[in-house]
Amino acid sequence: ALKFQQHLTSIMFHRRPKHQVFCAVSERFKLLYLHIPKSASSTSRQLMVELFGAIDNQYLDLGGKEWLSYHKVSIVREPTDRLFSGFDEMMKRALFKKQKNNTRNGQPPSLPLEEDLTLTKYLSMQPAELTRKFEQFIMSWDGLEVADEHVALQAAVLSQWW
Repeated sequence: ALKFQQHLTSIMFHRRPKHQVFCAVSERFKLLYLHIPKSASSTSRQLMVELFGAIDNQYLDLGGKEWLSYHKVSIVREPTDRLFSGFDEMMKRALFKKQKNNTRNGQPPSLPLEEDLTLTKYLSMQPAELTRKFEQFIMSWDGLEVADEHVALQAAVLSQWW
């Protein structure tokens, strides 16, 4: 279990300095919003700015004592819906990159990116086809490989800071 948690931690924060998390912070209200992708996070961060005067788009190390007095909030989403939404986001990004660079380098092996699949074809797929693609991803996914934070487990994010 510890190895799995360490693995999740390392992949969750692969784009940012170690032990930092993406937040919106309201100093005035001592309120901190932790961003969890694909969980209404863009809307929530915007509300933090509008309602509480928060500063958005901050990477913070929440391990410091200065954050102990802050109220911390986040939004979680029904896991299956969020996983599908994250998969969809990964596919779109991977196909855009494939289209732009004509390569699959750096993409997770479990993503079903056939040679002839383009972003245009993917965006025009019927629900049954999308469901098959998602099932194909789930069946080949080992549960550890998370090349994109959009499919990282919500509990792993939250357990690091609360």
